[in-house]
Amino acid sequence: MPKNHPNLSRNGRHRVVVTGVGIASAIGTDEATVWNNLMAGKSGIGPFRIFDASEHKIQIGAEIDSELIQEKLARLKRRPVDRAVD
Repeated sequence: MPKNHPNLSRNGRHRVVVTGVGIASAIGTDEATVWNNLMAGKSGIGPFRIFDASEHKIQIGAEIDSELIQEKLARLKRRPVDRAVD
């Protein structure tokens, strides 16, 4: 990665943003599932399913199941959220 890449901080390390909202990844949308899949060696990378990538150079990626995300967002919307952080 170039030294001036926008995802690097001034000291050359990767920047990370932690929102506290939760996990959204190709190997799960909750801590237990992601951890179990990591420990089992699952990568979450595979052929695209949401569109036909046959005409593209890259035909694999780490898709996130949109139904799982919608369920997770619905649960978050029902939960009261405070602007203050303890």
